[in-house]
Amino acid sequence: MGKEQTPDLPSDLKQWTEKNFLDLKTTLDQCIPLIRYFQMPGKDIVAKVKPYRQILGLSLWDDISTKALDPDASISSTILPARKKIPVQLPVREVHFINSSSISNDEHFAEISSWIDRRPSKYDITEIPYKFNLLLRGTRDGFTFETFHRLCDNIPSTVVVIKVNGTNELLGGYNPLIWMSNDSHKWFSTTDSFIFSLKTQNLPNSILSRIIHAYRVIGCSINYGPVFGDYSGSQMIITIGIIVIMLNTMKNHLDLIIRIF
Repeated sequence: MGKEQTPDLPSDLKQWTEKNFLDLKTTLDQCIPLIRYFQMPGKDIVAKVKPYRQILGLSLWDDISTKALDPDASISSTILPARKKIPVQLPVREVHFINSSSISNDEHFAEISSWIDRRPSKYDITEIPYKFNLLLRGTRDGFTFETFHRLCDNIPSTVVVIKVNGTNELLGGYNPLIWMSNDSHKWFSTTDSFIFSLKTQNLPNSILSRIIHAYRVIGCSINYGPVFGDYSGSQMIITIGIIVIMLNTMKNHLDLIIRIF
């Protein structure tokens, strides 16, 4: 994914220059810290990580190599916990999933969870494998982009849902990376993000729209709230304050349009 979104990289890794590695590092800047290197099997480290060790930095690569050789060795790098879903074995809905949203129901969260996992069928509401923590509620916390960044920055895997005044549409998006506000404008690439329009009384079925081209998918700015897509042809910009939504109708960016004007 990172190579596809980095222009002018030679197909043959042996021909890469220092600038090529630096360009790839810039593209993957926000992804590199989220990769669970220390849970990878040794053959994957050799085949998939070692050829690109130059973009990791000497300290991280040394720690990866050390742990691969000696799993009990002490290292300075942060070891992220292994990814796992919360198991649900009881037939009745009891434990880990609590819906704190005032605009989204349990069926919506089951659907969003299924989209995150790329399931062909929707989770039952008794099987939702994720815990959704309510970070921001506009009616409680305010509608400024400063509030959004204060409460939501640097937290991976966030879901944004808004209710459109007048139409009662429920529009939103999923960011598997993080939001940040230490730059005026910064863009990140991922194929796992998506936007959606949730089922309501006026919309009989939810609409999911996945990314076709992963270039500049997530936008971060101190002057905006969550941005899904490029400003110039945006999939969705939500400027929290006076909420503005701009949806891209260009089919080369999305596989489905979630709103028709």
